[in-house]
Amino acid sequence: MNEKLNVKVAIIGDGVDLIDSTHNLKVSGGISFVPQHPAWYLSSTGHGTEMATLIRRVCPFSDLYIARLNVDDPTTERNAAQVMQIHSDPNIVRL
Repeated sequence: MNEKLNVKVAIIGDGVDLIDSTHNLKVSGGISFVPQHPAWYLSSTGHGTEMATLIRRVCPFSDLYIARLNVDDPTTERNAAQVMQIHSDPNIVRL
């Protein structure tokens, strides 16, 4: 049994830096919920980028989807819950 299983993973956080060539990440899609920073493919702290890198190491065939939130906003937890309700695909693991 040597089949590849594609797992969908949503990374909800500060974005993922696709500009930094050292990570060479492939992402299936993304969205930003930060009006002043519409680029989901940039990270404000690097945390989302590190998470994506670790997920790729563990599950190289995963489909990564990025949701960028304003991590400096005290309502971020509520916003994250709303993102998960809006995008409630049961086949997506949300982190």
